[in-house]
Amino acid sequence: MAAVEDIRYRKILVPIDGSEEADRAFHHAVYLASLVRGELTLLHVVDLNRKMSMLERSMAGGYVPQEFKEQGYKLLQPYMKQIPEEVGLDTMVQIGSPAEIIADVAENGGFSLIIMGSRGLGSLQDIILGGVSHYVLHHCGVPTLVVR
Repeated sequence: MAAVEDIRYRKILVPIDGSEEADRAFHHAVYLASLVRGELTLLHVVDLNRKMSMLERSMAGGYVPQEFKEQGYKLLQPYMKQIPEEVGLDTMVQIGSPAEIIADVAENGGFSLIIMGSRGLGSLQDIILGGVSHYVLHHCGVPTLVVR
């Protein structure tokens, strides 16, 4: 049997969208990070396709209202309060396609693990196409734990 490389889940990315599945994934992530004294990064992605109509986006000319980012940080605040002191914490609010942003942040941020919900607050289209978790599993090289 080949030697197992040193697996350390020290830097864990946790996408948060306010869904029950994301909440369950968060609790798994806190538990694991507590065991290894790791660091959690809570990520909320503002999906402009859900926040603004195409007409509003074209009229905004690329400008994204600051209130969307502020709402994202407000969504993360209750989660931040639940993190034990021994666990490092970072928060991020990004704007774009949730699936692509999660994969990009995970790969470029040096994360050792993603823990995310199996289904989020997406639309029926997300369910039919496989959703954000499906995209991340198939387009990202970072190990991913999908929680139901």
